[in-house]
Amino acid sequence: MKILNRLISKVICLLFVLSLASSIFFAPRVEAQASKKENIEFVNLDLIGYNYTDRHISEYIVEEQGGGDVRLSSPTSGGSGIVCCMRLAMETPIPIIVRVRWQVGGCTYLMRSDFTGSTQRVTHYFFKEEYVEVHRAKGIKPSHLESHFYPDGSVLVLLTDDMSLPRLSLSESRPNKSKFTKCKNDKKPD
Repeated sequence: MKILNRLISKVICLLFVLSLASSIFFAPRVEAQASKKENIEFVNLDLIGYNYTDRHISEYIVEEQGGGDVRLSSPTSGGSGIVCCMRLAMETPIPIIVRVRWQVGGCTYLMRSDFTGSTQRVTHYFFKEEYVEVHRAKGIKPSHLESHFYPDGSVLVLLTDDMSLPRLSLSESRPNKSKFTKCKNDKKPD
């Protein structure tokens, strides 16, 4: 009886592994076939960040796609480069809701290396996350997903067909508060 139970358990495990493998290896083909059948058009959107705050944004993410870092915007530059790509079906109903997570501050603390025994100052970043409604102007075929980070802590995300100029014209000599203070007790926050 024990041998039969072990055999059944092994067969069930094998079927589970085969089922998982088939979903991993064949799902992209199914998606591609479905796209052909339904003539779904996809577009790859470049991510661009605009930073109107007084602090460098070391990292931002839209959904699961990282947008890199965003320096302070100038009168002619948004602050980030173009990062590739976020995929969007053209038939996706607009507006859509996306999750945006970005660095809004930080502090530094001392960390001792277990390997070398040396001590170095490390930055701990604080993040903010919002769900944002994204709109698209009628008649455009979007090629960019722009994230505009405002001084009040809000973010605006837009689909555009061309890279926009900054929405706010800010002085390049405005205060830059990117340097962080020490964390409480010079330790990593919980």
